[in-house]
Amino acid sequence: AHCQFSITMNRKNELVTASHPQVILDEHADYHLKIPAFFACAIVVVVGCSIYSYASQLKQSANHSLVKKTTRSRICHQVMVSSLECRRYEKDYFLNIQDEGSRDKYLLKWRSSCDTCKQRPENVAPSGEW
Repeated sequence: AHCQFSITMNRKNELVTASHPQVILDEHADYHLKIPAFFACAIVVVVGCSIYSYASQLKQSANHSLVKKTTRSRICHQVMVSSLECRRYEKDYFLNIQDEGSRDKYLLKWRSSCDTCKQRPENVAPSGEW
């Protein structure tokens, strides 16, 4: 692109006529605007893809963390229930110590609950979830 205008002066260097400047575009003028626009669009696409990728990774990390915490909570709940059952059956055993049939029944329940309590969380949970 270039600018063109004309000035006419007389012999005394006085301005006689002057035309308004005109911008004349050459055949490559469109490329001067298209190339920066193309790079700007490319930058926007790259930044958008980067943000989407980061958000996706963040979501996966949050989901994984939530699954681990839920599994831990479930395991802790199972251990708590087993320990409470163990205490209950121990109490029932001593309350029914005179009745041999009830005593044996509560002794079996107590042993089962104690065995469950003795298990480590790694044995209760699938591998890698604790």
